[in-house]
Amino acid sequence: MPFRRALLLAAVVTFPILHLLNIFPVHIPSVLYGILLSVYLTDSLPWDLLRAATNTLPPPYTDDANSDEAAAGRLSVQPRQLQYSYGLDHALLNLRIDSLWLNMGFWKDTTEFPEACRALAKLVADNARIENGCRIMDFGYGCGDQDLFICDSYPPSTVVGVTSERIQARVAHRRIEKAGYADRVHLYVGDAIDPSTWRSVLKDASPPSDLVSDGRFDAVMSLDSCYHYKTRFSFFALASSLLRPGGRLSCTDIILGSGNMSAATRLSLRAGLAVAGVPWENIVSETDYKKSAKEAGFSEVDVEDISENVFPGLRNFLHRQRADVGGLVDTNRKWRQYMGTSKLLSWVHKNKLLRFVLVSARKQ
Repeated sequence: MPFRRALLLAAVVTFPILHLLNIFPVHIPSVLYGILLSVYLTDSLPWDLLRAATNTLPPPYTDDANSDEAAAGRLSVQPRQLQYSYGLDHALLNLRIDSLWLNMGFWKDTTEFPEACRALAKLVADNARIENGCRIMDFGYGCGDQDLFICDSYPPSTVVGVTSERIQARVAHRRIEKAGYADRVHLYVGDAIDPSTWRSVLKDASPPSDLVSDGRFDAVMSLDSCYHYKTRFSFFALASSLLRPGGRLSCTDIILGSGNMSAATRLSLRAGLAVAGVPWENIVSETDYKKSAKEAGFSEVDVEDISENVFPGLRNFLHRQRADVGGLVDTNRKWRQYMGTSKLLSWVHKNKLLRFVLVSARKQ
């Protein structure tokens, strides 16, 4: 059994026993257990130091030419020296981060993740009928890749974006500034469907009233994020208020599929979506979806099923990526969420439980 798993197992067994025997108060083993678990989830250095202290590091390299003589006693065998193993830590020195896309991608003509993500962003932008000089509201901008894509493709458009992910917002802000688009892209953090919570990435300031106001925008985009909002109708209503008459809404979304759903299947699906942060009330039929958009003030609501070019492609990529680079990271930890996503995608696609759709609508 690997060293750290054995130690963790020993802790799991020992701490509850010590507590039951009232050897020390409950908060002490809780703290110790938390510390141990935290170290278990860290990089290799703390464990290398512990193994060094307990003299359990692997033996140093021995020259094969001298091994027989050593075994025969003709050479003195030196005490084992402590060594630090570099492992694959140096992989970090070779990584080049050219993009930080995060969406499900459109995999029709590619097997590469950044290209698939860019293709999905282009579909959403094309559906919004973005033209040079458009004013765009972007819900869920991630690390800024889609806004960089818009600025590169449709100059001199301006973008106002909001996300709930503060760490991604800071990264996006740095990338936008580095690209020279800080005067065209204004990024905020907060609850997407509650503008009163929106704050500037760098300071605790609300958007200027003339920047985010009713009827200001030519297009509203949401790339692979609006199914997280609670609720989707609130998103539709806000998008409608921000758009000028005739403005376009364009987004990707997830709706109910045509597959049969037993009580057990429904329960499993709800659990999977809850883990993924998707409210169950957002999973509706296409008919109810269009009705909700129209009630919010939209017309010409178009819902196109692109599941076949999304779910299988992302699932296959996740498996290939783990096979290619899984050895560089702790596969039992770093890849767990992605392998869970892969299994969920395979299940919902095979049983036609969900559909991934490209949506466009016109503000009345």
